[in-house]
Parts: sequence; structure tokens; C-alpha cells
Amino acid sequence: MQSSSQKTRAINMFKSIFEKVDVIITPTTACLPKRIDPNALSHGELDEANVLMTMWFVYMANLCGLPAMTINAGYTENGLPVGLMLTAPWWREDLLFSTAKHLETELAKPSRFHCPVSK
Repeated sequence: MQSSSQKTRAINMFKSIFEKVDVIITPTTACLPKRIDPNALSHGELDEANVLMTMWFVYMANLCGLPAMTINAGYTENGLPVGLMLTAPWWREDLLFSTAKHLETELAKPSRFHCPVSK
């Protein structure tokens, strides 16, 4: 029962947020990407702390059934991708895609406002 009430609370929180904003934009992950250890390619690996940090902004959208997507925002100094996660209100995939298209166009332009970790 407690998990159901937490989900209801989260949904109500997002309803309130979407009364004030059209789309929520966060980093895709709460950390910069890590290189995959070559040994992990054949056997896999479990890095729980890294999984938690890479999924940090995804949990709530998944829990509440919100449409979300990730777009490229640039690259780290090591050439690994950095993304932005866009989350829209329920049934507003159209808004999600139009926002993503606009941001992808703007981020492709040379600008001093690019992602601070991009090259």
C-alpha cells in the first residue's frame, strides 16, 4: 500500500509541475559516462553505484508513465556522449518530439552555450 501512495504522490507532484512548465529537461544521467572495461564485453559487469547514477532521472518518468526521451547534448573531453532527457506530460508525445527537434537544431549550432563538457 505504501508504494501505491508514493506513486500517487509522485503523479500529483508531476501534475503540479506541468501546470507551470511544458517540458522538464534534465541531464540524461547524474554522472558523466564511464568507459566500458574491455573485460566487461565478454562477461558483463555489475556496478550498482554507476547504475543508480545513470538511471537517476529515469525512475520517476517510468514510475509515473510519463513520455520521455534522450537527445545528444555533446561529448566529454574523452569523446563519450552526454545527453539531455526530456519529459513531457501524459499524452503529449507531440510536444516531446517538437521540443527534441528544436533542441537538436540549436545544439548543433556553434555557440558559447553548448553543453559545458562538449568539445
